[in-house]
Amino acid sequence: MCVFPFQEGGCCGGRGRDQGCCLANGNAAEKPLGEDSDESSSLFNAADFAPFDPTQEVIFPPELMSLTKGQGSASLCFRGDRATWLQPATLDHFLFLKWKHPDARVVVGNTEVKFNMVYVIW
Repeated sequence: MCVFPFQEGGCCGGRGRDQGCCLANGNAAEKPLGEDSDESSSLFNAADFAPFDPTQEVIFPPELMSLTKGQGSASLCFRGDRATWLQPATLDHFLFLKWKHPDARVVVGNTEVKFNMVYVIW
């Protein structure tokens, strides 16, 4: 996943680290995960969780709320082997992306995605 501002040239404006822009070269600009790195390959440590108490109601974690009143939304880019998903934050950004990629599909919700997966319309 990469978070990018609305600018020409991708998330880094074409000034990518070491081997170029991450949007132009896939994951080439990402550092490999090494033993001495501060990064982790897992998202969380399950041992840090509080034990489940069936007498209490489960609450939605506030950390997962991405669009709160004090924060602005950010455009997102998810790159995979077969597809790239872009989530523009503004109408202007959407129109720019549609201008840059006129054949790109606009997906709103799971209904279209699931239908196309079942009937293999990709």
